[in-house]
Amino acid sequence: MTYTTEDKIAFVKSLYCPARQVAAETGCSWELILAQAAQETGWGEKVLPGTNNIFNIKADARWNGESKVFHVWEIVNGKKVWVDDPFRVYPGVLDSLRDRHRFLAGNPRYARAGLFDPGVKGDLVKEAEALKRAGYATDEEYAKRLQEVYNGRTMQRAIAAAKADGCKGSLPTIDLRVLDAARVPMANAKLKVTQGTRTIEFTTDADGRAQIQAADPGGAVVARVWSEHERQWVAVSAGNGTVEPAIPMTMVTLIAPTITVTTSTDLHENSKMPPAQNTPPGASTTPAGEAKHGTYSVRKGDTLSRIAKAHSVSYVALAQLNGIASPYYIYPGQLIKIPPGKSDLASSAAKPGSKVDVIRSLNEEDHPHTELMSGKHTPWMEIAEGEFRAGVRRRGGKHPDQHILEYFAATSTGRQKTDSLAYCAAFANWCLTRAGYKGSNSAMAVSFANWGRATRGNKPAYGAVALVRFPTGAHHVTFVTGKARADGSRIATLGGNQGHAHEVSHSSLPAAWVVQYRLPSDYLEMDEDYQLKIAAVDGAEMTAASTR
Repeated sequence: MTYTTEDKIAFVKSLYCPARQVAAETGCSWELILAQAAQETGWGEKVLPGTNNIFNIKADARWNGESKVFHVWEIVNGKKVWVDDPFRVYPGVLDSLRDRHRFLAGNPRYARAGLFDPGVKGDLVKEAEALKRAGYATDEEYAKRLQEVYNGRTMQRAIAAAKADGCKGSLPTIDLRVLDAARVPMANAKLKVTQGTRTIEFTTDADGRAQIQAADPGGAVVARVWSEHERQWVAVSAGNGTVEPAIPMTMVTLIAPTITVTTSTDLHENSKMPPAQNTPPGASTTPAGEAKHGTYSVRKGDTLSRIAKAHSVSYVALAQLNGIASPYYIYPGQLIKIPPGKSDLASSAAKPGSKVDVIRSLNEEDHPHTELMSGKHTPWMEIAEGEFRAGVRRRGGKHPDQHILEYFAATSTGRQKTDSLAYCAAFANWCLTRAGYKGSNSAMAVSFANWGRATRGNKPAYGAVALVRFPTGAHHVTFVTGKARADGSRIATLGGNQGHAHEVSHSSLPAAWVVQYRLPSDYLEMDEDYQLKIAAVDGAEMTAASTR
């Protein structure tokens, strides 16, 4: 029977989700797992039948599980001899891949070769080179050959097909919804979720929802929610916050024991709060020792951004001045410091939140652990889309667009009185800081050249800031939303000060005009971000004139 290309693709597809799972648990390279499996088994053709033993690991004295004897040949003293050897038998492919990692981690020579060192772990080529140094393979071109296997057409076809199918059906997922004691969804609630020895913190979305992809098997998942009023992590209902992950997806609603006032106070009539100050609502005073600042007593219904806007200061500056961290909890009666006039803090960035899909942490031995669940992805893009829906554009004259005036408050320029200035960089800074990430602090587009970090290989990725240099020499910055053409020759974008009316718009430009693609330094993107899809644009092609 002929072993076909489709057989090879099916083999890789069967390994893709388990390889991603093991990589998530250990921080190792899933790409290397797939490349090694294909290289060493002839794309699955040489896997010992009935074993699920992808790497043909023998059942030595350390093995306590099931084994099976096979008549195989080995090289002994330079000669090919046939021997009967026992090999390990696994219940499934995932068990085999996990055992491969245990096998490597339990042998000191691999650690000495640097296999688990920072900067090596998770990198296909560097891990392969470490395996070679440790004597795993005698082929001098071992690392190169594995890279060629991974980059080959068959492997890439298989991975694309596996990603299209997804892993949600093969890995346990928990869909959480967090409500407070008043049964109000807790938007941007901080969660701490633990499974086994791994713990991760992240936030819920606007509807109080979050999705967790758990390890399998990994035991129960325990969830805690942060109470800003009590300044501690508190247990929630539903088995004291304990959830058993299962396939298919487990749907769980968690109820916090107290009413927690989030950004807006409109929904909470009986919120727990410190005693109100004697200051009349909305009054400004100058306490002793704080001559530089006025104060404002928070009223029911206030939000931090509304208070900041009323005092012509960035909400980020206001939060930083008062020690309020994302997701910016405030409560009626709280006394807020107000800086006089334009604050020097107006351009300061909020501390980064945990609004990412993948977060890596360190255990007690300083070994990296990949997160076991996902949080909010590219949150600044949702904010940018909101500004697009608001129809932000230059209006000029006596009625400038108030959104544009506020964008500059996220830069060192400060809030403006006119919307006639080029605001592309101010828009990018505003969206980033509002999402909890540090911007460039400058209204100059070229300031993003040294901001954050470059994307992988300086390739376009969803949500990345594209620094554009027009043929005329002028610069512009905008967010990447996808491809405007299937061949990738034009990039689809969402940015400020672009299009016919200098608006917040979806536009496109030649990929050759992009100098750099940048991401926040503390944001960890997903592989899928680099697989850009065709994205709709508003029809106006971007030019230097349309961004001035």
